[in-house]
Amino acid sequence: MQVDDFKTPDFPTQTPPYNLHLNRFQNVVKCVITLHKIPDQCIKFEPTTTHVYLDTLKFSKKLLLRVPYPEGVEVDPENVEAVLENGVLKCDFPITKDPQRPKNYDKVVKRRYQLDSMDKKTRKQFLAKEREKKENSHKKTTKKRKSADDNEANDDDGVVDSKNISKKRKISPEAENPNPSKKRFLDSSEAALDLAKQINREQEQKAKEKAENEYQKLSFSVKKKLERRERREGVLAAKKAKKVEMDNLMSAKDKRKQNKDKKKKQNDDLNKRVSFGADQE
Repeated sequence: MQVDDFKTPDFPTQTPPYNLHLNRFQNVVKCVITLHKIPDQCIKFEPTTTHVYLDTLKFSKKLLLRVPYPEGVEVDPENVEAVLENGVLKCDFPITKDPQRPKNYDKVVKRRYQLDSMDKKTRKQFLAKEREKKENSHKKTTKKRKSADDNEANDDDGVVDSKNISKKRKISPEAENPNPSKKRFLDSSEAALDLAKQINREQEQKAKEKAENEYQKLSFSVKKKLERRERREGVLAAKKAKKVEMDNLMSAKDKRKQNKDKKKKQNDDLNKRVSFGADQE
């Protein structure tokens, strides 16, 4: 039976809570549907090769579920393992067709089964052997590359090895130097001397630039210090001048007060004398 054969009902329905999970390790699609307080005889469960179909239209609680399997997987609906426990329907659909299955997945599954079947000690030993194999293969490849590079260097210097003539390999400049930041192999001693001279020149230039920058920084700091000192001295001189002016003003005021006091005393003495002479008469 196909999905198109199922007709949609005229009355409203609800979708029950469900979960579909694709487990490629077990080659199964796991399905969980919650059907609380619904009797078994009212559940209609008819899965197809491409969809899950379930309804409870015979019961008062109308539920309808029509969902395709994840990632376009096709299953065998006749060999389904379904169990209903405590209002939860659990079923496993065996996969027959998986279009998005990776190519090397069978190897991964076999290795996983192999590791799961082992104990902890045997698993550790097995993984250690795999690491040793990888390291040995890496060492062999590095040795071959080094020998090929040495042979090429000898050929460039004029020394030809008759045994390794047939084993020469043509290498592109990108393969010879995959990282452009790294220095390439030098062809002769003259090139090495030129490169050393160039490096020395660059280092001397960098040292000169560094010394000039430090001298500029020191001169700038000295100028700043002198400017600050001049400012402080100017501020102090202005303060001293203000103090002198204030002292002069205070002294002038004091002299005026003293003169006023003297005049008052003289006037008071004259007034006393005049009043005393009048009393005697």
